[in-house]
Amino acid sequence: IFFAGSIKVSNNIFVSGGVTAGGAVKAGGSVTAGWDVTAGGDVKAGGDVTAGWDVKAGGDVTAGWDVTAGGAVKAGGDVTAGWAVKAGWDVKAGGSVTAGGAVTAGWSVTAGWSVKAGGSVTARGAVKAGGSVTAGGDVKAGWDVKAGGSVTAGWDYGIYVGLSVRVSQKVQ
Repeated sequence: IFFAGSIKVSNNIFVSGGVTAGGAVKAGGSVTAGWDVTAGGDVKAGGDVTAGWDVKAGGDVTAGWDVTAGGAVKAGGDVTAGWAVKAGWDVKAGGSVTAGGAVTAGWSVTAGWSVKAGGSVTARGAVKAGGSVTAGGDVKAGWDVKAGGSVTAGWDYGIYVGLSVRVSQKVQ
């Protein structure tokens, strides 16, 4: 599906190919595509946002439940999910990455500002934030954890890093 403007539906968007809009993609239910979900503006769904490959937005990516991509989740603004943010490759946001549950990436989690998860933050490569990295569970990275602010893991959890931790403020 391709629209030069915005796509807005009160229920679900389900396509076997891709969803592309020059403006926003908004659904009261879920947005599900076999390939990419791409918007020049925001991608917003009351349910899940799911793509077989990438979810890309010039603005925010917001889901009431999960944001899931087989490839990458990329937003010029924030990436926000009521439960989980999951990507086979990267999660990248110009603003913050926030999830009620876990944030998981096959390679890296990168945010211009903060990464916040009620569960764990996990990346096979690096976890990077211009501000803070906060998790109710573990913070795990195969390579680096880099934060302009603090890195905090839940009470009974830890920070597990394969190579280095670079933090401007404190590690808790």
